[in-house]
Amino acid sequence: MDGIQLLLTALGLIVMALFASGRFRSPPEEPAPRKPRSVTRWKRYRMDLVALYEGGEGSVVIQDEGEEIALPILEGNADLFPIKFGNNRRAPVLRIDRPRVTMRPLLKLRLDGAQWIKIRLGGDDRFPGLEEHEGPLPEDVPRLEELEFVGPLTDREYEIRWQDRLVASISWQEDERGSPSKKGLLTIEIVKSVPQLPFLALALAFETTLAVEGDRVETKTVAQS
Repeated sequence: MDGIQLLLTALGLIVMALFASGRFRSPPEEPAPRKPRSVTRWKRYRMDLVALYEGGEGSVVIQDEGEEIALPILEGNADLFPIKFGNNRRAPVLRIDRPRVTMRPLLKLRLDGAQWIKIRLGGDDRFPGLEEHEGPLPEDVPRLEELEFVGPLTDREYEIRWQDRLVASISWQEDERGSPSKKGLLTIEIVKSVPQLPFLALALAFETTLAVEGDRVETKTVAQS
């Protein structure tokens, strides 16, 4: 037996020993396929402006596409303050006040019981004057100084940035042809990785501001569509 044959025989014995010791194993069975992840990092909501203008208790102003999250009115509307909004369990989470006796007309936005932002009415055509209430806020509520609003509010086409990052956009809901319908329904898109309620609250507060200042969608058009 020459040297090559001896070497091959030795290698064969080593492989057999490894199999016997369990170091080489059969390929494991294929794992169960994972559920596909969402193809988008955005969560989409619909805002019904007619419900905000004319609704009463139980009227759903904001609803997500999966119908998992809703913000129904618990009390009031854009003509009757305060407006209180609840979550799916009808627990109050958001309140918009319009104080009657103030030095200047304004709205106050309260989130989870904490006063957050004062909105001065009569601002320019882009965004009303905003002022943060002095006091502690829940950890998941952004500070006003960290927010930036891009785009004219009156067009209902604007974005909200948090710490220089785009986190929310508001626009008209599109019709079947992909064009803005402008018939009382807005689309709100929020990045899934950020708290959703503060940005939904801002969109509601801004739309309430427009309603108070007389910039409303024609509800008759909506009702007949």
